[in-house]
Amino acid sequence: MGAYLDTPITTKHSEQGTNDMCSWGVSSMQGWRCGMEDEHIAKDIDCGGGKKGMLFCVFDGHGGKEVAEYAKKRFVDIFMGTPDFKNKKYGPALTDTFMKLDAEIKSTDFGVDAGATSCVVFIDEKEITCANAGDSRGVLFSGTKAIGLSEDHKPDNKEELSRI
Repeated sequence: MGAYLDTPITTKHSEQGTNDMCSWGVSSMQGWRCGMEDEHIAKDIDCGGGKKGMLFCVFDGHGGKEVAEYAKKRFVDIFMGTPDFKNKKYGPALTDTFMKLDAEIKSTDFGVDAGATSCVVFIDEKEITCANAGDSRGVLFSGTKAIGLSEDHKPDNKEELSRI
């Protein structure tokens, strides 16, 4: 059946956490794929000056797990190392991180045949910032209302088409 199993693997791998800022839960499942291709990050971030933030990332591997694994390994260091992060400009810092990570992955052997979509949310004491690439989507639930935080980022998007 190619890249798919005859029956899905439905075992869920879950984790949860809480801190002074928020509580969260993460759950993943391999499903029909021959191997798990997804990774995530749920990490508290030191923003300097006694300020804290939370970083949540989902990397949905396409064509293998290598890009998602690489993104999990490198994302936090790249993000926190950007000049915009140090200046508390988190939206531009996320954009810069995506571009730097993309450039790094392009220089690897696995970056030729594999990829990943991603959805990243950074929360500080004042705001929620979301960035995404691909069809991973961020949604905030408030009470019973769903609020979209991102739009799909696909090749029919003019900017994405010119980038790829």
